[in-house]
Amino acid sequence: MKLLSTTFLLLFILAGCSSGKKSARTDALKNAPEWVKQTPNNPAFYHGVGMVFKAGQQDYRERARQVALSEIAGSISVTISSSSVLNQFEFDRTYSEYFRDNIRTSTQQQLEGFELVENWENDQQYWVYYRLSRSKWAQIRQERIDKALGLSKSKFDHAISFSAEGKHTDALRFYIRSVEDIRDFLGEDLRITMDNSERSYSTTLTAAVISELQNLKIMFPEEKLTLKPGSTFGNTSLEATLSDENRRPVAGIPVITRLSWLPGNNLEDITDARGKFSISIGKIDSRKRSEQITSVINLDKLVRDNTSDMTVRKLFEGMKVSSFVLPVELIPPMFSIFINEKNLGKSIVNSGLGEEIGRLLRQDGFEVTSGSNSDYSIVIESDTRESSERNGRFSVTFSATVMVKDRDNKTLYNKTINDITGLGASFSAAGEDAYRSFTGKFRINIYPEILQALF
Repeated sequence: MKLLSTTFLLLFILAGCSSGKKSARTDALKNAPEWVKQTPNNPAFYHGVGMVFKAGQQDYRERARQVALSEIAGSISVTISSSSVLNQFEFDRTYSEYFRDNIRTSTQQQLEGFELVENWENDQQYWVYYRLSRSKWAQIRQERIDKALGLSKSKFDHAISFSAEGKHTDALRFYIRSVEDIRDFLGEDLRITMDNSERSYSTTLTAAVISELQNLKIMFPEEKLTLKPGSTFGNTSLEATLSDENRRPVAGIPVITRLSWLPGNNLEDITDARGKFSISIGKIDSRKRSEQITSVINLDKLVRDNTSDMTVRKLFEGMKVSSFVLPVELIPPMFSIFINEKNLGKSIVNSGLGEEIGRLLRQDGFEVTSGSNSDYSIVIESDTRESSERNGRFSVTFSATVMVKDRDNKTLYNKTINDITGLGASFSAAGEDAYRSFTGKFRINIYPEILQALF
């Protein structure tokens, strides 16, 4: 019973405290104007009411003003027309939200035409009320659109002229900047007059940019490159050419090239006055029969070099540009095998080592030939010598040199083996055992080392 009474007492005290706080808040706003208690809803205006607590705030008036203007900017809706530049660029939902957020921020920063209606304060709070005429804002906004469109259209006309003259780098630069001029209105259905008729500027602009990029072609010096794994393309880099639809060379365009056998390794270059750019192939390390070289205009760099505006940069990220592919056919290199095998100083006909080496090479797609036109020669000199005899068991020591040479007789791999021992019922049988051990060592250790050295 005592516990129940205590509980009721606590609830009564808490209710009294809550009622007291509510009463205090009501008393604090007792003499406040109606707009403090409820934001006005006159449809002819955008309304912004800002409140800041004064304690510890030296600039509370300015802070309250910013809160009110932020509320006005937030109530100005950001719509995206189906005929806008954004839709022409096929933006995704993520970019749509990014664009809306940036335009809201821009709107607040550029807000004008608003008027101070009233302010009010008490001991703790400072309140301010601003409003903006919807019709006045529509007029201001249309003036901004017209100005931005005029600047953009001027650059657009220059871009068209540059393109006709074959100055495609300048054309792309002016196209990018023409988009930058209308960055705050990319979601609008913008209209211009061209050739005595009204047309969608969004469609016209984006179609011109896409056409400009599609008319640039990358030409390789050959239709197909034929190489051997481990070889290089001569002593110089491969040169490709960027040209327009009239086969005029295009200078100053960044290009990125990818080699399928080196994933993640991007080669970047800029076309020179002849429209040329270099592709450093280097050594091809591939077991495949075909690879490819893919070059594409580096639109990301082109945009970054011509605008610092992130909204414009992100817009161009979604634009796809054509890739140009040079097939690479890989011809398997040919190997020849020369083995001089001796057991106890006497030549032997065949230990099976040659057959094992040939099997390993063919298994990896290489060709084996007995002729002198091979790309690589595997040369092995080997012999055994008597070591000891104990309880009817004989042992020999085995030694060999393994070399791989190219067609110019340059040694690419050289190894000496002298750590193999053979055991048998005779010295000759021990030698045969040593050759079997060497064949296993070649398969497990030496052959992978040769491939590593060559490719």
